[in-house]
Amino acid sequence: MVDFTASTIDHGSVSVTARAVFDNPDGVVIPGQFVRIRVLLETLDDVFGVPEAVISQDVDWPRLYVLDDEGNASARSVELGPVVDGDHVLLDGLEDGDRVIVNGHASVSDGAPVDVTDEEDA
Repeated sequence: MVDFTASTIDHGSVSVTARAVFDNPDGVVIPGQFVRIRVLLETLDDVFGVPEAVISQDVDWPRLYVLDDEGNASARSVELGPVVDGDHVLLDGLEDGDRVIVNGHASVSDGAPVDVTDEEDA
């Protein structure tokens, strides 16, 4: 059981100091020993992951661009979750089958025609 966590993140190691209390009947862990652990904090279902670079911040909300049925860019507001393994988790804003623009998105504007060069990646 974790009984203490520091209120700050060490940006050098991207870690948080914590203390846990646990049974150790065989004495495998000795007093004063430090260990590195990973803790599963949350399981997310029905979410999408996209490269961080495709998310842009508008004045009001984070967004990305998807390709609509006519081959035009369509700005889509999204609700951001955590970053996991370099991908930003999207909690809301995408549906199954949406095609996210991942290359050249910085020069795309809402409603602009998009030249898809690799349909399989679209």
